[in-house]
Amino acid sequence: MRLTLKEVIEATGGFLLGIHSHSMRISGVSTDSRCLRSGDLFVALKGPHYDGHHYLEAAIKKGASVLVVQKKGLASISKRQPVILVADTLQALGDLAGYWRRQFSIPVIAVTGSNGKTTTKDMIAALLSQKYSVLKTEGNFNNLIGLPLTLFRLNKKHQCAVVECGISRKGEMARLVKIAQPQIGVVTNIGRAHLEGFGSMKAVAQEKGILYSHLPREGQAVIQDSSPYKKLWKNKTRCHFSSFGCHVRASIYGKDIRADDKGGNFLTVVTSRRSFPIYVPIPGQGNVENALAAIAATHSFGLSATQIQRAFRAFETTGHRSRILTLKNQLRLIDDCYNANPDSMKQAIALLAQLGNEMPTVAILGNMFELGKSSRQEHRALGRYVAQRGIKTLIAVGSLGKDIQRGAVKHGFSKRQAFHFDQATSVLENRGAWLPRKGLILVKASRGMRFERIVEGLLKLKKEKGL
Repeated sequence: MRLTLKEVIEATGGFLLGIHSHSMRISGVSTDSRCLRSGDLFVALKGPHYDGHHYLEAAIKKGASVLVVQKKGLASISKRQPVILVADTLQALGDLAGYWRRQFSIPVIAVTGSNGKTTTKDMIAALLSQKYSVLKTEGNFNNLIGLPLTLFRLNKKHQCAVVECGISRKGEMARLVKIAQPQIGVVTNIGRAHLEGFGSMKAVAQEKGILYSHLPREGQAVIQDSSPYKKLWKNKTRCHFSSFGCHVRASIYGKDIRADDKGGNFLTVVTSRRSFPIYVPIPGQGNVENALAAIAATHSFGLSATQIQRAFRAFETTGHRSRILTLKNQLRLIDDCYNANPDSMKQAIALLAQLGNEMPTVAILGNMFELGKSSRQEHRALGRYVAQRGIKTLIAVGSLGKDIQRGAVKHGFSKRQAFHFDQATSVLENRGAWLPRKGLILVKASRGMRFERIVEGLLKLKKEKGL
């Protein structure tokens, strides 16, 4: 990355304190003094639980070339240090990222949705990487901080980019789209996530649909065929749109879907010009739709069927998402603990029931956050669904786990097989009461529950032969 001080001032609309050469070079952008490299510009972000202005001296010691701040009266900072004063450092970060993105005439694909956006983004990147040099969002760097930091990694070698857009309140999607300036937009689906910030699923659909309405006329909107909000989005889209799904009316659809005993899915992909088989090596109907969304989003990039097949064959999920792990002979684990909402929970439980077949099945479930007023109702409904799908053992964890347990027992689930623990650590401590010798275990909860501790604990027991 090569920016001048003049470009930073113009992009952010900031005021330079002191007299410094506008031609000085900046080699990168950082918001974390611990990760800052010499020559980086340091943006002092301020949030409810942190203030980057407390780390200005640390940034200078690490070799920060320029400081971007929103506080006056920084008397402790040497006048020899270039400082740019802005009204809002978060706004400045996004403005600078948008400026940097405009320096590259490459197609950008933006992905959002209630479920599956990270997996779909990774699938799109895997497909494009068969033919192009691709920049993609790493992990879930998808918000008003993560998206700019992703775009700052753009360089001359990149031929295209795929970025993830995550939102939790109104107004964020328009801002993310303004920063990323995508040509292609994908909304994977709309589910009961972030209801606390939006109030209703329709409000979520309207906010995420802003991605479509901001695409250029020559762009492409990729829409889920089965979405009840398809018409709403089409009416707000000025560019070409295509759809994906498992019905023949979709522009790109899947048929002859068949799951194997490892959890993967065989299917035939049908487009307007061709059809070909693929294998998606990760479990669940949701991931079939994610794969179809990725194929639809990359349809104009000229990938061959062989390249698409090769990309999916080698595909692996990132983080704790839909991983099937073997703990010991005839005892497996579905590690899907990265995050959860009511819809993704139901998909995971359906997968547990499907793959569990006649084996003992254990659902270790925890709190789902950001559901607002419907929180307790949704957790009880989840318990009911566990009972309906014939899961053998329920381990409910956390303050809302009680509601999961009550919902299950109320709808016929055995009280003796419905456990509740306040904390994730108690699950392993009491494993003698619920851990089967063979079977299938699902681990899933919202990110804040830190259920990876349960997964890591089970894997540690495997290593120590304590299972």
